[in-house]
Amino acid sequence: VLSDRAMGRQRAPLPALLCAGAVHQALVREKLRLGAGLIVDSGEPFEVHHLCLLFTFGADACCPYNAYEAIVKLQRDGKVALAEEKAFQNYKKAMGAGILKVMAKMGISTFQSYKGAQIAEPVGLHDDITNMCFTGSASQIGGLTFVDIAERILRLHVRGYPPSPLPIHQLSNGLDNDGKY
Repeated sequence: VLSDRAMGRQRAPLPALLCAGAVHQALVREKLRLGAGLIVDSGEPFEVHHLCLLFTFGADACCPYNAYEAIVKLQRDGKVALAEEKAFQNYKKAMGAGILKVMAKMGISTFQSYKGAQIAEPVGLHDDITNMCFTGSASQIGGLTFVDIAERILRLHVRGYPPSPLPIHQLSNGLDNDGKY
């Protein structure tokens, strides 16, 4: 099980996709992959695309715990009128249907054929990362290195755990554009 639940003020999480890909590739290289299940327990993935990438790069299962915590919060705040268990079932059903739709668009009919197939292209990553985490999947344009990713992780981590309660250190001073959406 690869989990980021132990992250906190002193521990920043590593990207789930890089971890899953690196562990999958290491197990394949050592000829141990068939004897191991790779489960990702992360707060990072929450939408269909995230899960599809985790699965195509080697994860066997994923628990997107932050998505479930968001459902609980919405339900408790009265923004979701469904019972908690029903809301969870709806989320799982929607994610499953989304994953099946992605697989169908690629002409893949079984999860076993999709899992670990590395069908997606890692765009914008340096060769060091693609060689370690996504062996055999070339990034045509290159890009971020491990150092770049570590700097981004730490920058985001500090936003989540500001050094002090002073307003100057708070997220409300503005949101940086980290390039997503």
